[in-house]
Amino acid sequence: MHSLFTIAAVAFSATLGVSGQAANPKASTIAALRTAPTANDRLNILKSDSDFVFDFNNNTATKGGAGQTVGANVANFPALTNQGLAMTVGWLGENTPFLAPLCNTF
Repeated sequence: MHSLFTIAAVAFSATLGVSGQAANPKASTIAALRTAPTANDRLNILKSDSDFVFDFNNNTATKGGAGQTVGANVANFPALTNQGLAMTVGWLGENTPFLAPLCNTF
């Protein structure tokens, strides 16, 4: 009984990974990119032009009271691996702050 529970727990945790979220299907690509010694080696791993295109309109948005954001990071856009950057686009709702040449409106 105890060993059956242990096997089930190990199988479940392996599926979820360390963070408790579902395993990333791009994990093997990310691991290969992280261990590639040169930029040329990383380019050989990312062979398709589509590997360098991130569609902000067709990704999961983080929604808040004033709008939503979509972020591109290594987990969902492996081309950013070892680049030291990430990108986020935000869509703000109505009555958002803006800058005018002679004043600020909040």
